[in-house]
Amino acid sequence: MFLNDLKVSLQFLTILPSGKKEIRKEELERSIPYFPLAGLILGLLSYIIYMILSLLLPRDLCDILVLLFLVLLTGGLHMDGLSDTLDGMGFGKDRESSLKIMRDSRIGTFGAIGLVFAILIKYLALNNIQSFYVDNILLLMPLYGRWSVLVLGYQSQYAREGDGIGRIFVEKIKKEVYLKGILTAFIASLIIFQLRGLFIFTVLFFTVSFLKRYFEKRMGGITGDIFGAVIEFSEIAALLLTLIIQF
Repeated sequence: MFLNDLKVSLQFLTILPSGKKEIRKEELERSIPYFPLAGLILGLLSYIIYMILSLLLPRDLCDILVLLFLVLLTGGLHMDGLSDTLDGMGFGKDRESSLKIMRDSRIGTFGAIGLVFAILIKYLALNNIQSFYVDNILLLMPLYGRWSVLVLGYQSQYAREGDGIGRIFVEKIKKEVYLKGILTAFIASLIIFQLRGLFIFTVLFFTVSFLKRYFEKRMGGITGDIFGAVIEFSEIAALLLTLIIQF
C-alpha cells in the first residue's frame, strides 16, 4: 500500500510514468501524506542530474538546466498555479473577480512577470549558493515545496463552490496527515542539512502559515492554483534562506 500510494503521489506531482492511466479520487486522497517524500525523490533526481551536468558543463549552465529539469519533470503544473494566482491577485478587485480571473487559462501581465521573476530569482539564488551547500538544497527544495501543501491545506477552507482538486487537499489533510508531513520534513531537514535545515524548516513553516491566513482573508480560502503558487514560493524561499545562512 505504501509503495502504491507513493507512486500515485509521484504520478500526480510529476510526469513520471506509473503504469496507471488515471488516478482515482480515493487513490489521490491516500497519497497526500507522501507528498513530502515524493518531493524528496524529485530532489534526489535533480541532484543526480546536477552531478552529471557538473562533469560536462560550467556551473552557470548546470544551475539553469537543473531548474529547467524540475519544471519539465513537474509538467509546469505549479508554475501555472503561480501565474493564475498572481493574475487573480493583481487584476481582481474582490474575491469573486479574483477567482474568476484565476480560472482563465490565459496568462496575464502579472502572471507573465511573476513567472519570469520566479525563474530568475531561483537561478540567481542557486547560482550564488556555495557549492558545498548546493547538494543539500537541491535535495530539500522540492520536499519543502510539496510539504507546504500539507501546511497550507490543514484546517483551511476551499475558496470555490463545487468540486475541484484543491478541495481534496483541503478536506483530506487531517491532523494525522499534517503531522506525518511535519515529521517527514523535520527528519529530512535534520539529516540532510543539520541545524541549517531546521532553521529553513522553521521559517518556512511560519511563512506558509502566514500565507494561509492571508489567502483565507483575501480569497475566503484556498484553491488548487494557490496550492501551486505556494509550492513555488516555498522553493524560492528555501533557496533564499540557504543563501542567507551560508554566510
